[in-house]
Amino acid sequence: MVLVDSSVWIPVLRRNPPARLRRRVDGLLREDEAAVCDIVKVELLSGARTEEEYACLRMRLDALPFIETTGSVWECAARIVFSMRRGGVVVPTADALVAACARQAGCVLLHADRHFDMIAACAGLKVESCVPARKGTSP
Repeated sequence: MVLVDSSVWIPVLRRNPPARLRRRVDGLLREDEAAVCDIVKVELLSGARTEEEYACLRMRLDALPFIETTGSVWECAARIVFSMRRGGVVVPTADALVAACARQAGCVLLHADRHFDMIAACAGLKVESCVPARKGTSP
């Protein structure tokens, strides 16, 4: 199972998605391996432009495997934020929550957000990073 973060869904749901991301998400959907959690659903649904778009997107998201945000997930997220802050790194609470969902469910987190690479480095999170390489650095 792969928890797909909104940082991947958002570009994939646009008119001309990056081909690499589109192929990866399409493959996960075909294999019934693309999962969502509450915070990802909130982030995606909040970007809907119309009631119709909201309803269609909600129906599509509701059809995916779901990772529940349990009390232990919230505790894991708090621990991630606490540990990272003590190390001098501040990450958004929403990202820590998504990371905690993936970690607690034993999923890989597919993302395009550098915060998750930072979390993975110190919190035992399995990630598949789609963060583009910075100019001037080797891939």
